[in-house]
Parts: sequence; structure tokens; C-alpha cells
Amino acid sequence: MCDVWLMKDNKAVKLLKSVEIEALTQLNGVQKSVTVELEDDIVGDYAIKVVADSAHRQDELSRSNNSGISHITSIQSPLPNLALNNMDVEGRLQGGDTITITTYVWNNGGNSTHKEKWSDAFYLSSGYELDTRKDLRIGSKIHVGELKKNEYYRMEAKLRIPENVHGYYFLYAVADDSKTLIESSRTDNSRRISVFIEDANDRPAQLRVGQISAPANITAGILTSMDYSVVNDGYYPATGTLRDVIYLSKDNKWDEDDAMVGVVEDEVNILPGESLTRQVRGYVTNVIDGEYYVIVRTNSTHSIVESDYDDNQLVARSPSNISISQLPVGGSKDCLRMGYYKVPVQSIGQSATLGFTLNHDSEQQAGLYVAYGRLPSTASYDYASTHLNTDIQEVLVPNVQSGNYYVLAQQNDITMDYYHWFTWPDENNRRSSSVSDNPMSLSVREVQFGATRLSVTEGGTDGWVTTEVQGALFDSIMDFRLEREKYRIPIESMTYNNQTSARVIFNLNRAETGKYDVVSELPDGTLATLPNGFTVVPGVSTELGVKIDMPHWVRIEQFVPVNITYANSGNTDIVVRGFIFATEDGDLSTTIEGLTKNPQHYLSLTLDGKQDGRGFITIPPRTQGTITCYFKQYEIGKSILTLYLVK
Repeated sequence: MCDVWLMKDNKAVKLLKSVEIEALTQLNGVQKSVTVELEDDIVGDYAIKVVADSAHRQDELSRSNNSGISHITSIQSPLPNLALNNMDVEGRLQGGDTITITTYVWNNGGNSTHKEKWSDAFYLSSGYELDTRKDLRIGSKIHVGELKKNEYYRMEAKLRIPENVHGYYFLYAVADDSKTLIESSRTDNSRRISVFIEDANDRPAQLRVGQISAPANITAGILTSMDYSVVNDGYYPATGTLRDVIYLSKDNKWDEDDAMVGVVEDEVNILPGESLTRQVRGYVTNVIDGEYYVIVRTNSTHSIVESDYDDNQLVARSPSNISISQLPVGGSKDCLRMGYYKVPVQSIGQSATLGFTLNHDSEQQAGLYVAYGRLPSTASYDYASTHLNTDIQEVLVPNVQSGNYYVLAQQNDITMDYYHWFTWPDENNRRSSSVSDNPMSLSVREVQFGATRLSVTEGGTDGWVTTEVQGALFDSIMDFRLEREKYRIPIESMTYNNQTSARVIFNLNRAETGKYDVVSELPDGTLATLPNGFTVVPGVSTELGVKIDMPHWVRIEQFVPVNITYANSGNTDIVVRGFIFATEDGDLSTTIEGLTKNPQHYLSLTLDGKQDGRGFITIPPRTQGTITCYFKQYEIGKSILTLYLVK
């Protein structure tokens, strides 16, 4: 390989070209011709230097004659010259608004631009002369394509005027703002027009809520329609994004304790003296049953400037009755997508346990949430079940209190904006159509003593299996076992969690395969059976699968997250102590803050799961977990990160 260099005063200026040379036999040579192009600013005395075998790939007796040099004089060729013509601005010139700037860029020089890419920019200047170092740059646009002599292109850009800018300015458009091109002159590279930018505060609207029409009866979780009007009593238009908030209040006065049930947002242009009627639909989801006043507060974010904001809210003349579908103990209800239910409890004993069960399509992920005395949500609840890859969700509530329990049953593909955004009817239909309509069935019952569900329902014959047992009226000294005809498998150990949950370990070594009943027994001999609650199958090879996910490229002195996912793909327990994650090529930490305060070259990572007295952690069959930590690299090059399993 031969390199062709441009030299100035015996110093390399630029590598012009590399030329591949075929193999040469002894005492033979080769002649090559290459064409190089010099930049427009390369003018004066220079030299061309050719270096043979620049990468030192050949073994030679001497390299002293591997280069040759020839001096040249570069004469300035005709240069391009950009000039701007006919600058126009469309749009309202007001802080925060978007305008469209159009101008034309000509090449009035004696040659093409040679280069095919440069950046044009736009400035606001309070002075007559442009100073790109101090004046306000409001945007730029990349031009792609060589511009030949006497040709032009249309420069058009949509730009946003900063909100805090108002008054008289010069608006400048600058061609080749980064000075990428070599031109004969740059005096024509900019063009300006004088503009006056209005202050939004000089043109305030005056909004109020004109009237509210809300239904007399509203069912929580059911699509509800209402409408209200927004009136502009000001002298100027109300233009921009208008956000209104809908509240429910026990009295006819708004305060911070009132429940926000919906948000309405859209672009508006309400002329002086005119009004806008908003007909919206949405879901009331965060108040219990009772009478409430609907309150609408318009322009809640003050995104539209007004003379004052004192009259931006209105209370409906009469209250609306909020009801919640009632589900008695021992009953069931069908629902689509989601449903809120009220479960009254009066005649059940204090030590009783209630069981809430949601049956759904196995292809549809769902969640079940329960709260006492208040409406639950996916973020706030007393009890919840969100098991994946199953067709049933179960919540057990021990030590039931007299009063009302509230339940939310919903599909997991429903997002938060499904609840809290009130929208126009056609938009609501489009949003609803993205959610599937698989039927679900919710039931509630009083649960008697015994196991109702196991987290792991299958184990192999080559080891131990740990499972969480759910049920009712558990005791810290009770017993569990597996029974099949005359064959029994007792528990190896039990950890009592609470009245509805316990963690047990079965030794399945050499156990007979088949289905087993799960038997629960209290110290007084009370028995309960969960038929066919566990299955013993032939053991398979058990190993811990591990995957490390992190970016392949890391910027120096920047951190990246590292996700370590592990899974037990077998059918018996895996017992480990943890992981050690190590590197010599950067810093590690379990937190972002730790990379600065306490960086480490190795981390001792604890897996999810309960630790026994010896410090071991059990990973039951078909379970997985993820650990997240952070890595920062501080040198250029490859990094090696190693994960060790501590058995």
C-alpha cells in the first residue's frame, strides 16, 4: 500500500489517497498514476510525498528509500459565492409560536461548491449587525447537494420563537453558517428583515367555564359522557393548547382534596366573545360511591395567557350520584376490559378469609386489585394478584373487617391514560378499539381452612422443590404434605409467612410420578385437601440459565446499565449463594450514585429469593429474576466483564 500525502514546510497536511500495489518480484517495479483533488483553500507552495509500504507490512533491508517528494505550487481556482434573495416569513410573530422562513440561496461565484453538505442557520439580533457569537440562534437546517455555478436552492424552515422574546429584532438567515465552503466572498451569505415580535402578555384572553352538563347518575368504571362550554370574555383570541381538568367534590367548592377524575386537552382558537363546547367521554375511577359535584377548571396549566385566572372554574348546579356495581360474597360478575366492584361485608367472622378470583383467557394478561374502604388502582391497593402466563388471578384477604371492600379487575393492556383522559367520542372509540374484548369472570367467596393455590405445581424426581402455598387460616405450626393413594411426601421444611401464605420444600428424590393432592393439617387434626394440586414428573437436567444485556458501545466516562437475567429451566430447585460480577476495565456499582461515591471492580450480587440460615438462596423451578447494575468505562478499547456463579 502506498500513501499520497500533501506536505507544507516538511509537515504532513492531509492524506490525499492510498493506492494498493500488487506483489512485486525481485528487481521489478510498477508505475501508478493517481488523481487527487485539493481543497479550495490550498493555495501556495506545497509538496506531494509518496510513501511505499506505509503500514510496514513487508520485511526490508532498509526503509530509507521508501518515500519520494515533489514540490508544487497550487494556484487559486475560481471560487463559489453564496448569496441570499427574497426572504419571507409566514406565521404570527409571537413568543412561543412557530413561523416559516423562506429564502433562496444562489451561487453567484465562478465555480461549483465542490462540497455537498453544509448548514444554514437563523438568528434574531437586537442590533443592526449580526454577531453569531452573541445573537440568538433560533434554528438551523442542513443542505445536501452540490450547488453549481448560477444555480439556486430554496431554503425553508419551520422555527419556534422562544417564549421570552418580544420587541423589535432583525431576523437573519445565514447560508453556510459553519463556514464549510471556501468562497470568493461571504458578504452576501446573510439576509435580514426587521420584525416585531409580540409579547403574549400584551394580548391576553379571558376564559371562563360557561356551563356544565353532567349526568345525574355515573357508574364508576363505565364510559361516561358530559359536556361543558369555555367562553372567551377577553379582547384577544385564546389560541394554543387548552388543558381542562375535571374534579369530583363532596361539596360545591374546589379544594386540593377533591378527586381529579379526568383531563381534557386540545388545540383551540376561541375568538373574543365566542365560546367552545367540549363534549367528552371518559371513566370515573378514583372515588367510592356517593354524591359528588362535578367541577371543571379550564386552562389549568395557564398555557394560554389571560388577564387573570380567578374565574376559570365552575361547579355543576346539582350533584351526580356515583355508584359502583355491587358484588355480594358468594356471587360472581362478568366484565370486559375492566370493572370496579363493591363487596359489602357484615356477617362474616373477624378471623375469616375472603377469596377473590378472576378467571380470564390464558392469552390475555390481567390483574386483580383489592382495597378496604377505598377504590384501588394499579398503583395503590391493599392486595393484588398479577401472575403472568396463567388464566386465573387470586387474592386472599385474611382477618376480614366489617365494611366495604372495593375491587378492580382489568386487562393489563389498559394504560393509565385509558382512565384519566377525557376525549371526544370518535377519539375514545379509536382508543378503545386498541384494547381487546376478552370476557373475564370475577367471583368472591369466604375461604375455609386449607391450601387454594401453589406457585410451583410441578416438580421432578431428582431433587427438592420449593413452592409458595396460598390459602386460608394457616398456622405457624401446621403441616403440609403430598398424598397419592397410599404414598405420602412430607415437607422438608416450612416458613410461615402469614395467615394466607407459607413457603414449603418437598423432597422428591425417587418419588413416584403422578398427580398428588395437597393436604393441609392444623395441630388439632383439622384437615383440608386441594385435589390434584401438585404433579411429580421425571427429573430433567437442572441448570441456571444466565444472560447479560448491555450496550456494545460505551462512551468514555459515561455509565450504561447492565441487566443480568437468570432462570431455572429445570423442574427441581437450584441452590446457590449468589453472583460475583467483575471487571478490570472500568467501574461497577449497583446504583448510579455509587459509580461516583463508591466505585468497585467487582460486585457481590444477591439473587431474588429467600436466604436460609446458611446463606444459601433457593431458585424454584420455572422462575427467573433480573439484577440491574451499572458500568463505567474509562479507557478506549475493549472491556471484559465476567460473571461468576458462587455455589
